[in-house]
Amino acid sequence: MRRLKVGDAWKDLIDEDLPSCAVDELTKDTVEKESSRFRASMRIIKGMFWTDREYEEFRSRVLGTPLP
Repeated sequence: MRRLKVGDAWKDLIDEDLPSCAVDELTKDTVEKESSRFRASMRIIKGMFWTDREYEEFRSRVLGTPLP
């Protein structure tokens, strides 16, 4: 079996935090304008995804709803 010789560089990546990728109205507009260049689901191409603000409003409304 052949093994790749990889140095210890990958160990530096293990505990790294992912960069923040905020989704806002500008992101939605950009995705809709550039959608012809990329393959994605129809929801994403049409801009039918939530911004961070919309998601937080929905989340707080759902969490604030009392259980029966």
